[in-house]
Amino acid sequence: MTSLEILSLALAFCAVIGAFMPRVPSAIVAYLSLLPLVAHTVPGQSRTLIFWGIAAAIATVIQYWGGRQRAGAGRWYVVCGALIGVLLGYLLSPTQGMVIVGSAFGALLGGVAYLRTPQSRRLGEGAADFASFIAWLGLPAVVTFSVCAISLSSILL
Repeated sequence: MTSLEILSLALAFCAVIGAFMPRVPSAIVAYLSLLPLVAHTVPGQSRTLIFWGIAAAIATVIQYWGGRQRAGAGRWYVVCGALIGVLLGYLLSPTQGMVIVGSAFGALLGGVAYLRTPQSRRLGEGAADFASFIAWLGLPAVVTFSVCAISLSSILL
């Protein structure tokens, strides 16, 4: 294993841990875990890097300026759901599409599970409140875990 791969693994690990913390830009850290692998990629991977760079930037903007800062326990539900979803999506089919779908579905199910708890009363009543809650917590988690899964699969496989 090269030093660039070790750096990429360390950044991916930091991104996963950062996804559980409210003010850590985990999507950006996850994207940085892809960059050391650029030296090992096949030409033509620039579209993938551009896509995930834009996705990480959008997720970070939504995380910091688009959402309310009162998630509490809801963060754990959504982020854990996204993590379980990315693992199941990767096990079903180790493609980028399935990793994204699995992570998004897991985040959505985590948000629904949070709605079933007594703490969710602070969230609000409408569908718009739930949608903004999922977008604010779910999108950064989906981008973070999807990028980390892609980064790890390119190292380990």
